[in-house]
Amino acid sequence: MRFGPFCFYYPELLGQFENSSLSPFNCHWSEIHDFTPGTPIRDFFPLDVPESHQLHSFISQKVSTKPEYSVVPQTFGSRPAGLTDEKCLALVFSGWENAVALIAKAATKPDLRLVRTWQLQLTVENGRRLLQTMHYDAQLAKGPVICLEFNGPQVVPLLQSLTQGNEDFYVSSDSGVADRQLDILGGIVDMQMNSQ
Repeated sequence: MRFGPFCFYYPELLGQFENSSLSPFNCHWSEIHDFTPGTPIRDFFPLDVPESHQLHSFISQKVSTKPEYSVVPQTFGSRPAGLTDEKCLALVFSGWENAVALIAKAATKPDLRLVRTWQLQLTVENGRRLLQTMHYDAQLAKGPVICLEFNGPQVVPLLQSLTQGNEDFYVSSDSGVADRQLDILGGIVDMQMNSQ
């Protein structure tokens, strides 16, 4: 079996996500449970980065599978090959429009990859544990936070330059901090998923 990120668009899709209380940032396509661990043969693989194409039979209905039109951000997933050890966590406190804008800016940087995304409600307590500061308490109290994991050479300074001085964003201070924060975030996400 092969798996890949959701890559689909039609004009009503984002509204349907919102009406269903689903977030386009919670696409965990690469987090597949292997029910046969320890076997020498892998049963599943990630899809190669999809080629842009359109479903010709649906052109009249404005349906597209081009990644640049997808409502769900195109990620490389949690186990991609060829990534560097340099990681960065970016938090967006001000809604999906700013997250989409940051992703678009980051996409213009060579070798910078969006690995995973999440949208979740972070309590102030969990936010403090994650960020090791009280500076973002007011932003955390406003509502859901969009979390973006990026990877690539010089990823931290690149993302810091893209968000410089904007209180709607948090960017890890270095790759080691990002690695620790991603571990903490994984635990918070798991707790939220198990409590639902």
